[in-house]
Amino acid sequence: MDTSRKNPNLLRAYAAIDLTRLKANFDALASSLPEGKKILAVVKADAYGHNAAAVARALVGRAAYFGVATALEGVRLRESGIEEPILVFGRTPLKEASLLADFNLTQCVFSFDYANELGLALSRTGHKVKIHIKIDTGMGRLGFCAENEDSITQILSLSRICSLEIEGIFSHYAKSDVPGDPFTALQASRFAATVQKLEDAGLTFAYKHLANSGASLLGLPDIGNMVRAGICLYGDFPSDAVRDFWNETYPDRPILPVMTLFSSVAQIRTLKAGDPLGYDCAWRAERDTLIAVVAAGYADGVPRSISKKADAIALGCRIVGNVCMDMTFVDITDSAEEIHEGDVVALFGEKGITVADWARAAGTITYEIYCNISARIPRVMLEEGQVVEIN
Repeated sequence: MDTSRKNPNLLRAYAAIDLTRLKANFDALASSLPEGKKILAVVKADAYGHNAAAVARALVGRAAYFGVATALEGVRLRESGIEEPILVFGRTPLKEASLLADFNLTQCVFSFDYANELGLALSRTGHKVKIHIKIDTGMGRLGFCAENEDSITQILSLSRICSLEIEGIFSHYAKSDVPGDPFTALQASRFAATVQKLEDAGLTFAYKHLANSGASLLGLPDIGNMVRAGICLYGDFPSDAVRDFWNETYPDRPILPVMTLFSSVAQIRTLKAGDPLGYDCAWRAERDTLIAVVAAGYADGVPRSISKKADAIALGCRIVGNVCMDMTFVDITDSAEEIHEGDVVALFGEKGITVADWARAAGTITYEIYCNISARIPRVMLEEGQVVEIN
């Protein structure tokens, strides 16, 4: 195995991020959208664990907007050289309001009280901030309620807050990963009706966006002129049904995983039948067994909940024993290739092991697996197979 290519600087463990594949995923989605529809690239939570600054820089010239969860995430993008518009999805504390103005960040506004308080905080600085109005069409998380007529009056009142500039309006689907679900159509109609009432009353919106990855991949129609692409940029899908639809509809435009999680083999151990392994002696060898002790554990993002339930390194190589904080045991007895101490191995992303496999074993979703790859795991950025940056 060529460890020099895959393990720059002999890293203990690292996540390889394929920026070439990231761009290809973006382009595949873009090619499926109606002409003129823009894409907001969601890079919150450090781009789902992929390194937000590097991901955003790779998508400059492609993405019309970037989306983050907090003002501080937006600040970090600005400090890394990103000049494109950035939308903050979450509530920015009033004490951080000046960051919105100082770093030219667009703020999500989801209630009149918050908008009014934010406007007052900004008025003291003499700055004006762009806002996107969040409409709750059924997700029940944040937003002006689409079914409440008072919402229209409250939103119209926002236009009189001199320190806020209304630029956009948006909502979020709750079940767009379920093709044909009637609740998605209901949300789309609620959003359209709310926007129409506001436009009839004189408001204009440069950006209207509703579709997330699921709706975008399924090509669901809506009145928006922008979509928000998250998990699909990183090469995964919000559900198996969406994956199947995309692969059947666009077989020539594959969306492929961007991250591969690598680690190194600390030691090869031989267990005899009946020997225990790991904490609590939770697993015993049923035969003479070859174990690769891999130098990554739950502190690195390998979920302890997948112990004895998922494969790593290659299909058929089961994680055995309990995942430790810094190490994981993998049964390589039946591996088709020889594995030696010091070898670099892929925990997922190669040899047929996917994040979706781990997510199913852990009883969670792929998003959580990606986001939980810890900060102590270096991100190695690749372009055309060559290392361009190590974070």
